[in-house]
Amino acid sequence: MQNAEEIIDRYSGMITRSMAESMASSPDSESEIKADSARRNDTTDAAGIIQFAGMKRKVGMSLNRSEDAYTVNVEDTVYRVFNSGDRGKGIRRDIVIGREGATIRIILHGKIAEQIDTEKVCRGDKVLIRNVVLDPATMDLESRPDTSLMMTTQAKAKTVPLQELREGMKNVDISGKLAEVGILKQVSKLSGNGTVAVVNCTIRDADSPVSLILWESSANIASKMVPNDTVRIEFCSVRSKNGLIEIVANEYSRVLKL
Repeated sequence: MQNAEEIIDRYSGMITRSMAESMASSPDSESEIKADSARRNDTTDAAGIIQFAGMKRKVGMSLNRSEDAYTVNVEDTVYRVFNSGDRGKGIRRDIVIGREGATIRIILHGKIAEQIDTEKVCRGDKVLIRNVVLDPATMDLESRPDTSLMMTTQAKAKTVPLQELREGMKNVDISGKLAEVGILKQVSKLSGNGTVAVVNCTIRDADSPVSLILWESSANIASKMVPNDTVRIEFCSVRSKNGLIEIVANEYSRVLKL
């Protein structure tokens, strides 16, 4: 447990000694201070946003977004990045920040959505996002024209070597060079209602190539790449077919050209 001096240093002197002493003696006090930071439009983290939104709901706030939206600044670790897409209103990119059990979604639009890929923001990096709009009813954050994003800490990217992949693994991150890129196809959904995009590729690192099957948005992105492109794929799953390992990426994965 941190003492008051360490907590004051962590908050760069922006809290009083009495607040720091309270936090040192009670972990719940820190959540209250983070929620207060959100109220005052200071920078807080995902836990502070969750605490603040919970307080607004507890006092019986209206669920009218236009009346109850708040502009906040948030800094925390990237937990998950989704593929970008065009939802009819231009480029959109959803990311999730925080730690498991205390995460929030941020919806980014336009240039700031593209910035996630151009700056190669990945799981584990810490980002500071200013001027995002919080809807306490959903706890979602959404960018506006003056929203800014800055990477404050770049984590060392951790990926699982291809030779260490095992059947049944989920939510793993991998990287390597594309050895083959197949043709994008549309196949019928199992439900029989519509079609879904799929592309078969092969990826390799220092070892033998491994089969890579990509679906939906992951397929659309990978199909625009060429052999020898280096890629990072986050939140994949691993299965086995005829005794051989296959990597699967879908709508909930993220494909990034390095």
